[in-house]
Amino acid sequence: MPIGVFSGTKWSKKMKTLNVKSTGNVEMALNSDHFLVEQTHEALSVEQQNSLNELVASIQSEGLQELHIEQTDFNSFVHKVKSGEVLVSDNVNSYQVFEDLENYITAFKSFEEGE
Repeated sequence: MPIGVFSGTKWSKKMKTLNVKSTGNVEMALNSDHFLVEQTHEALSVEQQNSLNELVASIQSEGLQELHIEQTDFNSFVHKVKSGEVLVSDNVNSYQVFEDLENYITAFKSFEEGE
């Protein structure tokens, strides 16, 4: 079960967001669909869970508390939070999970509809 589901929230017309915490909590948004889940959520395929596990392990190995990737009509950026500092990068498509975000959102929506 998702920790939180925020379907229907009005954001930018086109918004794509991935926020991954070193604890394994993951927040994903695509347009008006918004999910807050754990990296091992049962709606995800084993492949998707493995990808998220690898991303969380990467975040932890870099000593980050969180990775935030966002793309809107107006902006795209990557924020890495380490020791309270925000390190900025602009290569949003260097993260495969972000590239495949629509597939993750589809899995959560399907799961939610099946409950």
